[in-house]
Amino acid sequence: MNKDKNVEVGCRILEWDSNFWGFPVGRLDGSLLREGVERRVLDWCRGKKIRCLYFAADGSDAETLQRAHRAGYQFVDVRVDLECYEPTEIAVPSPNSSVCPVEKADMLTLKAIARGAHHDTRFFKDLNFDRSKCAELYEKWIERDFESGLVLGFFPKNRSEAGGYVTFSMESSDTARIGLIAVEEPQRGRGGGRMLLNSAMTLAADHGAKKTRVATQGTNVAALKLYEKAGFRVCDVKIWFHRWLSC
Repeated sequence: MNKDKNVEVGCRILEWDSNFWGFPVGRLDGSLLREGVERRVLDWCRGKKIRCLYFAADGSDAETLQRAHRAGYQFVDVRVDLECYEPTEIAVPSPNSSVCPVEKADMLTLKAIARGAHHDTRFFKDLNFDRSKCAELYEKWIERDFESGLVLGFFPKNRSEAGGYVTFSMESSDTARIGLIAVEEPQRGRGGGRMLLNSAMTLAADHGAKKTRVATQGTNVAALKLYEKAGFRVCDVKIWFHRWLSC
């Protein structure tokens, strides 16, 4: 969800994140750490006054994991990427339920759901981030995607108050990516998530997508089960680290 600025040494400043958190945030590109890289990255961070550096590491590379630990990178999460080429059929759970594009009048409800629906993410797991700002992050995310016209809402009782949402974007001409998906607590377990996911993939196909990708947390068992039932398969696993600096 970032508009990024490419820079030297395989690092970049994340402008959206920096503006939101109120301090410079960067990302270390690539998934490996090799000898000598940590020092160059640290020099770059200090030069740019970076407070937090994100790094998605290859969890199968022992050298990278050891170097990250020794260099002060904090483990925060496991990222699981999944993709689907041919979705399975997903039955509509209720004739009264519907999924359709949200309207501005729906946003207050959806933002309230967003505040409490994503507590399993890496930002909440990193206690260096302010808790209220973490909740606000997902409000801002869904608000941004609504302005881009890429939010579908789940309406459990015809077109009355929304009970969930899904956002998506086109990564390329033939690949879509699911962003956020959530259903409010009282509606969970009733098929709303399946409806949202199916509708997003159908809309993505209408935009030319031949493949849909999504990322979730390795600890989010409910999401992993949802995606597996919909025909998604794991294609990559990364370890999220955050490196905090007192620049």
